[in-house]
Amino acid sequence: MDFEDYINSLKSDSPAPGGGSAAALVAIESSALNIMVSRFSMKKRFKGIEPEIKRIIERSELYINDLYNLRIEDEKTFLNIMNDIKMGVRNSENIIKNLRVSWHLIYISMKNMENSIFLAKYGNKNLISDALSSFYFSFAAAKTSFYNIKENIKAMDNSFEEDLKLLVIKDIINDLKLQMCLIEKNLK
Repeated sequence: MDFEDYINSLKSDSPAPGGGSAAALVAIESSALNIMVSRFSMKKRFKGIEPEIKRIIERSELYINDLYNLRIEDEKTFLNIMNDIKMGVRNSENIIKNLRVSWHLIYISMKNMENSIFLAKYGNKNLISDALSSFYFSFAAAKTSFYNIKENIKAMDNSFEEDLKLLVIKDIINDLKLQMCLIEKNLK
């Protein structure tokens, strides 16, 4: 599906694609921006960080592939949940599959945020707005996934362990946001 078809599908009255799929797409853009900033940060004056820059590029390429798959998987699992609701059944297996997609999206988004913080601190300063954009794209993707998980947990019976994980993820996301705010403050 090309981008225009995807957007038309996203704005339709169909339950999928929805927020989870859109979050994966935004996280893809974050990974792509990290790659772009990295490529402009491999000149002579950045020699000391070149191994880390190469690692960011390699990992971000992998993240893009994973995120494409997560976008599709989110749509599939959410449609399965909606079908269960229409049939009047509660299928925890479908909810758990969707939770796994969201957890994976949060994980990649947090890695993207860590990479964009590194690039904002040490990368090409002419591309600081791109590094910041990457951070906030992934922050939005992580928050969206966080709320998707929160909603899915409500549909499950035994959610203590998942609630605990949510608290940890929320703390990590807030810590990363604080780090980025400090970077932004130093830019002024």
